[in-house]
Amino acid sequence: MIMKKHVIDLLAVAIAACALLVSVLSYTLTQAGLDASLEANRLSQQSLKSVLEHNEKSVTPKLEFRLKLSIGANSGGFVKIKNAGYGPAELVEVQATYKGERISTDANTLSQIASGLHMTGHSISPGALIGPQESITLYDIPARSYKSEDICPKDQARKALVEDLRIRVIYKSLYDRQDETTLEYTSTNQLNC
Repeated sequence: MIMKKHVIDLLAVAIAACALLVSVLSYTLTQAGLDASLEANRLSQQSLKSVLEHNEKSVTPKLEFRLKLSIGANSGGFVKIKNAGYGPAELVEVQATYKGERISTDANTLSQIASGLHMTGHSISPGALIGPQESITLYDIPARSYKSEDICPKDQARKALVEDLRIRVIYKSLYDRQDETTLEYTSTNQLNC
């Protein structure tokens, strides 16, 4: 009988040990599952952040001034703001000076400062949208035939006008990130015609 009691006691201890082992194993697996779940969540958040950053970059505008000031009988010129980026740009603020004096950027004012140069000014104002790879025109310079002795002086006069004109444009992306670009032209033609 004593032997039987020892066997029962040993069995009770073994069963208790097994129960404890199952408990510890269950807890460990639960913790491992939680840890794995937390790690998966962290990786998911990193992935989401990466996707959002990529999405933002994929719709980022980049405004640049483009100029063609020399014209001829078959080719006109222009002063434009081109969106060389991947997303639309909304103009937030437009500031302009001509010969150091602040000016408006409406079509009438831009045309007046270019009078006599056959340059047609166009308004540029906050709120305007420029789509990717699209442009807005500040000046159209129609093709025109000049006497040969007038070509160089007219080109120089247009270039001088644009050298004296400063336009600063602040714009934003779909994500409200702001950037700016400035028209600061210096003629590279050092020839005195």
